[in-house]
Amino acid sequence: MMGVISTDLASQTAISTYGANTVPNPSCGGAPLNDVWFTAVVPASGKLTFDMDDYQMNDAALAVYRRTGTCPTPTFAQVAGACFFGGSTNAGAGNMPRGTVTGLTPGETVYIRVWREAGSAGNAYLCIQDPDPPPVTSFDCYLTLRMNDTGGNGWNGSRVTINNLTAGTGPVDYTILSGSGFINIPVGHTDNILVSYTAVGGFQNEISFTIVNQNNSLVFSSANPPVAGINWNGDVSCAAAVVPIGDCAGAYRFCSAESINYSDAMNPGLVNDLAPALNNRGCMSSGERAGAWFKLTPNGTGTLAFTITPGGSADYDFAVWGPNYGGSICPPPGPPIRCSWAAGSGPTGLSASAADNTEGAGGDRWVSHITNVQEGEYYWFYVDNYSMNGVTFSFSLQGTAPISCNIAPVDLIDFNAHALQREVEVYWATSAERASSHFIVERSADGATFEPIGRVNAQGDAVGRTEYKFWDRAPLNGINYYRLRQVDKDDSEALSQAVAVMFQNGAAVLQVFPNPATDVLSTSVGTAVEGDIAWRVLDASGRIALEGTTKRVLHGGLIEMPISPLDGGSYLLELRTDDGSSLGYARFVKQ
Repeated sequence: MMGVISTDLASQTAISTYGANTVPNPSCGGAPLNDVWFTAVVPASGKLTFDMDDYQMNDAALAVYRRTGTCPTPTFAQVAGACFFGGSTNAGAGNMPRGTVTGLTPGETVYIRVWREAGSAGNAYLCIQDPDPPPVTSFDCYLTLRMNDTGGNGWNGSRVTINNLTAGTGPVDYTILSGSGFINIPVGHTDNILVSYTAVGGFQNEISFTIVNQNNSLVFSSANPPVAGINWNGDVSCAAAVVPIGDCAGAYRFCSAESINYSDAMNPGLVNDLAPALNNRGCMSSGERAGAWFKLTPNGTGTLAFTITPGGSADYDFAVWGPNYGGSICPPPGPPIRCSWAAGSGPTGLSASAADNTEGAGGDRWVSHITNVQEGEYYWFYVDNYSMNGVTFSFSLQGTAPISCNIAPVDLIDFNAHALQREVEVYWATSAERASSHFIVERSADGATFEPIGRVNAQGDAVGRTEYKFWDRAPLNGINYYRLRQVDKDDSEALSQAVAVMFQNGAAVLQVFPNPATDVLSTSVGTAVEGDIAWRVLDASGRIALEGTTKRVLHGGLIEMPISPLDGGSYLLELRTDDGSSLGYARFVKQ
C-alpha cells in the first residue's frame, strides 16, 4: 500500500469529528498538529511496516490505533509500542518516521494517525507494506504504470489501486505529486490483475494513466478524466500484443475501394479514444459502444463515400475525422468532419444525395459525402453498434478517389510530452514507416511560433510499433508547446498536432480568489516586478482561452484579471514578466 499524506485530504475528517475524548494522545511525538488518518488491512503475517519520506512536510510522527465500538461513539486505543517520530533511531528521510508493528491480527483494520511534529504542513509520502510477504515465484515479467497530470502539480490524493488477485500482492495505491511518474510492477504471465481508480478533489480532467507490458504493448489506457471505481480486470500477457480494431491505433487500413464484413462487433478495445476532454466526440455523445476503427489515404483527387449495412436489427452510428497530412494521430484531434448519431436500424453512411454534415438522434442516417479529396491526405472512421447486441455489419467503401497504402511515410499513433524534475520528456510512436528519414522536434512558448530544438533519426522502413524519445534539457518556464516535423527521404515533410505541458522551475504556485470565480479573478505576487505582467488562461487542452497584461506591482501587490468571457470549466492561469520569465501559475474554476 502507498498513499500521499496531505492536510487537505478528505480522510482527515473521518475521526476528528468524534471528539478528543475518544482518541487519546499518542505515546510519542507530542500533541498532534494537523493530524490526518488512514486505514490499512493487516496481512497474513500480522505485521505492517510504515515508512515516510519528506516532501513539503519534513518533520512528522505516526501512531497506529485500534477501534472498538461503532459510530457515532467509537473508541480508539493506540497499539502498544506503535508510535514512531522523526529524529528517532527509526527516522527516515528528513525527520520522518519509520518502523514496524508486529502482533497484529490478520485481516483486522487498523487506523494510522499521522501528524506534523514540527516545521511546515503539506504533502509527504507514506508507504505501508508487509515486511514478510508470502513467497511468490511466478513473477516472470512486469507491467509499467505511467501516471500523468497535465497541470503539472500532481493528483492531490487521487490514486490508482492495483491488486494482483493471483499472487496476492495488493491492493497497492499509486499516485504522483508532479506532472508525471511511472513504476514497474512485477507480475506473472496470466496473473489476474484488478485496476481501480479513486478520485480526490477537482481538476480530474488533467489526470490520466496507462499500463503497458514489458514489450510496450498496451494493457490499459484510462479515460480522461479516469472513471472512478474498477477500470480494468483482466489477465496479464507478457508477449507483444496486436492492437485490436476497437482502438484507433489498431484501425483497419483500406488499400483499395473494398468491402469488408466485421464479425467482432462487441470488441470494446483498450483505449477510450473518444472523450469529452479531447473534444473529439462530435455527435457521438454516448462515446464508444462496441465499435471498430478504419483509416485510409487517397492516392489522388476525388470523393469519399461509404455504406454501413447491419447484418440484422441494430442501430449503427459513425464519425469521420480528417484530413490530416501527418499520418493517423490517435486519438483523433478535434471534432469529426462527418457524424451520424441517428436512431433506428438500417443502412447508414456518406452519400452524395445527403446535404447535412452531422446529425443527431432524429437524423435520417445519411450525411454528405466528402468532396475534393486530395492525394496524401489521411482520414479515419469510427463505426459503433449503439444497440450493443452483437449484430455484425459490412462496410463498403465508395466514391471516386483512388486509395493506396503507399502514400503516408509515417503512421503516428502516439505523441505526448511530460515534465520531469529538470527536463521535459517528449515521446512518440509510429505503427508503420515507409522511407522515413528523421523527426525534428519543435517547441513554442505560445502555440503559434515554433522553433527546432532537436533531431531524432527515424527507423526508415518498419511495420509494427516503433517508439522514440527526446529530452528537452532546457525547457521554458511555464507552458511549453511541442510538435513534430517528420521528414522522409525525398525531403517531403508532415507536421503533427501540438501538445502542451507545464514545466515548473522556480515558478510559484499562486493563490487565486475567489475560486470558483465568475467575472474577476484576483491573485498577489510575492515579489516586486519591473515592467508589465502578462497573464494568460489556458483550457484543459493547453490552448490559450484568454490573455492580457497588467501594470507592474510592488511586493505583495494585488492583480485582478477579467475572466467573464470564459465559458464555465477548469482553467490554468499563468503570470509572466515582460522578459518571458514565469512568475507563477494556479488552477481555478470558472462558474
